[in-house]
Amino acid sequence: MAITCIVAIPSYYRSSSYVFVPPEKHPTTTARYIILTPASSEILTTRNTTILKDVRAWGWNVYSTKRSLPNMEKWFTKYEKLAKKNNWDDDIWKIWQREHGLKIAENDSQRKRDEIASKDKIGSVVYSVKRVGGCFGKNNMSIDYDERKLRREEEAKEEERRWKLADNQLKERSAVPVPDPFADSEEVVDDEENSGELKDDSGMEAKTTVGEGTEAFDPAVLSRHSWLSRG
Repeated sequence: MAITCIVAIPSYYRSSSYVFVPPEKHPTTTARYIILTPASSEILTTRNTTILKDVRAWGWNVYSTKRSLPNMEKWFTKYEKLAKKNNWDDDIWKIWQREHGLKIAENDSQRKRDEIASKDKIGSVVYSVKRVGGCFGKNNMSIDYDERKLRREEEAKEEERRWKLADNQLKERSAVPVPDPFADSEEVVDDEENSGELKDDSGMEAKTTVGEGTEAFDPAVLSRHSWLSRG
């Protein structure tokens, strides 16, 4: 059976992150995780492939599993019931459309800044001042204060995760004994067995916390399943 991919929704696209409902142009979802449902048509297959490629490029967490694995049928059945009720398939499509548009606008804005900077330093400063407030000036897309705050928090968490990963790697390297080339035999150091925790691409433990608020579905048990892998 094919691998099923599960996208972890960033906090700035989750409904429970906001005190007030964001404007219609800023879609959110009640889900913490959304499955890219196996498509029944070529159009949906292309859509899901594009979404998967982009969310990975944006640095969002993506996990994978198989429905045929032990105890997974019950999990998928519960998810599908709630996904249908809450329109999560539509949510991930709307979220992707907005984020894709923001990335395009951001790249265009950066290109214009680079062009102005190469010609006129004063013009570059003026252009930067005009952008204060988060509006990219394309397709009426903007990022308000609350969303910018959530995005900065996500970036800080990811930066902390990278530093922790680097620190763990250094500790692991320093803990491995250097073999004596003149010894009669060399000790073989086996890799640690899989602990059953959720791991990311580097093997670092990925923490999953229980959500609060009105989120309709929160498979917090994901962090305790060995069947789930990142990537």
